[in-house]
Amino acid sequence: MEAGVNTQVADASYDPHRLESVRYITLDRCPTCKGPSYETWGQTRGRTIVRCTACGFLFLNPRPDHASLKAFYDPFSSYTYEVQGTPYYQCADTFIRAYHQWLEAIEAVIDKGRLLEIGSALGYFLEAARQRGWKPQGVELSRGGAEYCRRTYGIDVYCGEVQEAGFPSCFFDCVVTIHTLEHMEDPFACIRECHRILRTGGLFVVEVPYVRDDSTPEDLDEGAGMPAHLSFFTEQSLRGLLEAAGFGILDVQKGENVRITGRKVPSKTGWDRLSVTRLYESLTKFGEHLAASGRTAEALRCFEILMEFFPADPTLVSDAGAACWAAGDVKFALSCFVKALELDPLHGDALLNVVHAAKTLGKRHIALPFLKAYADRCPASPSLAELLRLLEGKQEQKDQGGSG
Repeated sequence: MEAGVNTQVADASYDPHRLESVRYITLDRCPTCKGPSYETWGQTRGRTIVRCTACGFLFLNPRPDHASLKAFYDPFSSYTYEVQGTPYYQCADTFIRAYHQWLEAIEAVIDKGRLLEIGSALGYFLEAARQRGWKPQGVELSRGGAEYCRRTYGIDVYCGEVQEAGFPSCFFDCVVTIHTLEHMEDPFACIRECHRILRTGGLFVVEVPYVRDDSTPEDLDEGAGMPAHLSFFTEQSLRGLLEAAGFGILDVQKGENVRITGRKVPSKTGWDRLSVTRLYESLTKFGEHLAASGRTAEALRCFEILMEFFPADPTLVSDAGAACWAAGDVKFALSCFVKALELDPLHGDALLNVVHAAKTLGKRHIALPFLKAYADRCPASPSLAELLRLLEGKQEQKDQGGSG
C-alpha cells in the first residue's frame, strides 16, 4: 500500500496554557509487556523517556494522569490549532481528499464493508469512507470531536476508549487508527481489542510517528508531541505488538511516519500466517459462492473442511449455520449459531443469527442466555437494544415482515 499524502497534523500539546493543570503519575512497569524494570533513554523538553529492559519499548515516564488526558482532549477547542495557517476544523476538504487516497489503497486489498476509525477526531476519514460506500463508525476520546462528527456527517461515534465501546467480536472488515496510538495509555490493549472486533481476514491499518534506529532523544524535540505522546514506537516495536496480538504483517511504509497494515489471521500452529489466511479466505469465499448458487451440500462441505483446520473459529461455525439456513434446515443452523457463541459470546453475526433463528422456530428462550451474557459484558452497546427489539418482534412490526 502506498503511503500517499501525509495527513499528520500539528500537535496541540505545545500550547502552554493547556498544560498548566496537568497532573503527572509515574508508572512502575512497562505499559505493553508489564515488565517491572526500565532505564532512562533520554530527556527532552524537560521530560523523561524510558526504555523497558524486558521488551525495549519506549514510553514517557512520568506522564499525565488519565483525568488530565481526558480534560486535555475533551473540548472542541482541541481542534482549533492551525495546519499550514488554517484552523484544523476548517480543513475538511483537504483531509477528506487525502483520505480518499488512503481508502483506495485499502480497497485494493479488501472489499468495502464495516469500517472503524479509532481516534476519529472531527470525522474527516469517516466521511471519506462514507462517500466511497463503506459503513463507517468512529471512536473518539474528545466529546467535542465526537459530537461534531455526529452533527456534521451523521456518522455514529462512540466517545471513549475502544475497549469500553462493547463492539461485537468479528464485526468490522477494517479498523484504522491514524496518529492516535502514541497518545494511548495502553496501546497494546487497543491493538488486542482491534484484533477481537475484526473479522478473520480483516485489515488493521495504523500510522504513528516513529523513532528511527539511529535516533537520539534530541531528535524528538520538534516532533515528539510531549506530554500528549505517551509512547514512542520504533518500526520493530510496532510490528511486534501487532504480531503479538495475532496480526500477520502485509505492508510497511516508512517516511516521516511509519504505517503498518496487518491482517487478522486464523490461528494454525506451524503454518505461515499469511498462507493460512489465503487458504481460509479462498475456501470461505468458495463456500459462500456455492451457498448463494443453491449448492448448499457442497457449501457445507467447504465449511466442514475449514472447521477441520480451524475447529475453534466461531466465524466458520456461524457461516456453516448460514449455509444450513439457506438450505432450509433452520434447526441445525440454530445449533451452529449456538456453538459459535459458545466459542465467542460476543460474536456479532452469530448473535444476530441466533436471534433470528430462535425467533423463526418459536424458541426465543434459546437466544435469551446469550443476550444476557452480551448485556453483562457490554451493557452500553447500541447493538444490544437492536437485538432485543428483534427478539421481541418489534422490528417485524416496523418493517412489515422483517428478515426472519
